[in-house]
Amino acid sequence: MDNHFSARVSNVIAYSREEAYRLRNRVVCPEHLLLGMMRDGGGKAIEVLEKLDINLKELKRLLENYLLGVETDRSEEPKEIALSPLSAKILKMGILEARLLRSEVADTEHLLLAILKDGESCAAD
Repeated sequence: MDNHFSARVSNVIAYSREEAYRLRNRVVCPEHLLLGMMRDGGGKAIEVLEKLDINLKELKRLLENYLLGVETDRSEEPKEIALSPLSAKILKMGILEARLLRSEVADTEHLLLAILKDGESCAAD
């Protein structure tokens, strides 16, 4: 599936896992994907959020507070962090969005569209 993603999205997925690890969450949720996009700091998704006057620092704070409230055992560090079923679905939807827009690979704007279209997460809100 990785060959369907741009290098930037591959980095975003890696950053998302690191964000989940940092917040001691057991799985990568859509909120982690959004945090990964913000951590990367580039791409069309970030450009769109900035053009919509979204305060990225405030968005990051809100996402982190939400993820810290997710029930999990924070007494030990997670050993392996997998994608949640919803995140896996969003990544697949991102590939479909890219195809619909006649793009060779899925990039951050396609992931953002997938997150928003899915609408089942705090990240979409």
